[in-house]
Amino acid sequence: MDAAWIAVVGSTVAAVGSSVAAVITTWSARQQSARQLSDQARQWRREKRREAYANFLESGARARDELTVLAELAQSDNSDFGILAERIAAARTLTDSVRGFGARVLVEGPASIQRPTRRVEEDIASFRRWLEALISSRRSGDMEVSVGESGRVYIAEAGQIVEYLRFDVRHNLDRFAASARLALDDLSTADEPPDRSLPHDQELRWLLERFEEWGVDRAAITIHRPIKDIEGIDSLRIVQLLAEARRAYGLEDRWTLSEFYEGTVEQVAAYLATRRPV
Repeated sequence: MDAAWIAVVGSTVAAVGSSVAAVITTWSARQQSARQLSDQARQWRREKRREAYANFLESGARARDELTVLAELAQSDNSDFGILAERIAAARTLTDSVRGFGARVLVEGPASIQRPTRRVEEDIASFRRWLEALISSRRSGDMEVSVGESGRVYIAEAGQIVEYLRFDVRHNLDRFAASARLALDDLSTADEPPDRSLPHDQELRWLLERFEEWGVDRAAITIHRPIKDIEGIDSLRIVQLLAEARRAYGLEDRWTLSEFYEGTVEQVAAYLATRRPV
């Protein structure tokens, strides 16, 4: 090969090398830009979620604190129930705020945060409704509290339900906060009842007997569906069931009212089996 061809080949190789280097440099720059945009998008999403979660927790805490004070005053004989009636009416603004911020949380996601959010919303709304009924009865001097379709319960029973809901609100706000931390770290959380094994017959019979005592047709019960879907079972019955379960099985305060309400007959029976007294 003469000197001319060597010069041509050399210049061609140099040109190709420069082109390849330029392509690689361009590709690398695009990849880096894409990564930066992706990181920025994730950071933006994280900030939006953080804001939504913080607002929801703050509104939940405000509602909880006000309702807790009213719960204590509502069970005191020295309270001015006219003033309490005005305060519990005003507390609707707080509970509505919780639901409003909860809607933002559901929009921001992820899916794992939906159930903890709903628990807080439902418990705070129930807390306010039961307190409103209790205060109204005490103001009028009644010995019983009207609970809609379920009929009436004594003042002492209503006070017990208020105490259960008071604990549930605090507990479920803590659970929401834990789920929010996981969501912000882009982790997944399994927010399911503590036991999904098949129920033991003893616990299943115990539950079905409770339902039958309340006039529920056993043939109409599907053990794989939520207890809340059973006709004739409302929040008052769930409170009674939870109270009986705590006495019979020595339950700790780790299973809440909302979990009993949302759990299936099978799931609740399976959990009770793990807590069966020795």
